[in-house]
Amino acid sequence: MNKTRTSFRPRPLDINKQLEIITDPEVSFDTTTEPVVAIAHSGAPDEAAGAKAKGKPKGHDIPIPVVTEVPTYKQDYLPTFREKTTYIRASGGTGQDEPPQVEYDLDEADMEWLEGFNGGQDRLPADRFERMLWILDLTNAKAIERTFTAAGADQASRNTHSVVSAIDHMPPEEAFAALAHSVPARDRTQCAVYEYWQSKRKLLGRPLLRSLQAPTSASDSNWLNVFRPREKIHRPQTRRRKEAPGEALDKMKALKANLLKSRDICESINRRERKKIQH
Repeated sequence: MNKTRTSFRPRPLDINKQLEIITDPEVSFDTTTEPVVAIAHSGAPDEAAGAKAKGKPKGHDIPIPVVTEVPTYKQDYLPTFREKTTYIRASGGTGQDEPPQVEYDLDEADMEWLEGFNGGQDRLPADRFERMLWILDLTNAKAIERTFTAAGADQASRNTHSVVSAIDHMPPEEAFAALAHSVPARDRTQCAVYEYWQSKRKLLGRPLLRSLQAPTSASDSNWLNVFRPREKIHRPQTRRRKEAPGEALDKMKALKANLLKSRDICESINRRERKKIQH
């Protein structure tokens, strides 16, 4: 009894045959017997009427969104965008380096001043305030270095407490130019931060960054002042002294001779055991 079954052998494709378009699951795949279903918008009555007149089935209605204007929209949602007076600086992307890490952290006095300056608003963020103080300290150190290098002072005289604590070698114009280049802000903000930095430097009597401060004198009796230089006189012996080269050579020769004797003994024992196995 022969049974007819579907053949799954590959057949060549007809490149001239039109592709079948599936418009609805209920519509047959055979496009030769049934016409293609027409899709019309509900807002186009002329096309729908023409389709009925020709005897074609009614197409699916595509809903058109309705836009309703809210009269109080401008009062409910006020425009809060304000155009900035500073330039927009792009960060990140290919070929751009990340900004250097700030080496200064705000203390309690800085946070109190920042809260009073902001007055409950976000005029100056904390990270930008940190970077501005850091830039001012670095710029002042460069101004001191430039001044004493032009005067011909050596490194020892430039690294004293009185020299690194000075703030009169950096003019305000240079400080504002450094701030405008690294941390753009309003002129009022720059002036306020610069005045706060000056007052804090005068109060502390030293730079804000630990790397810019002068080393603690060895004769300073205050045990709170750390990072003082170590005296070479009382430096403990941390490295073993080298022995005489002649004695070390003799020891190495004796060790080599012992190793050679051990190798000969092992070879003799190996030959003896092999002869025992053979006989």
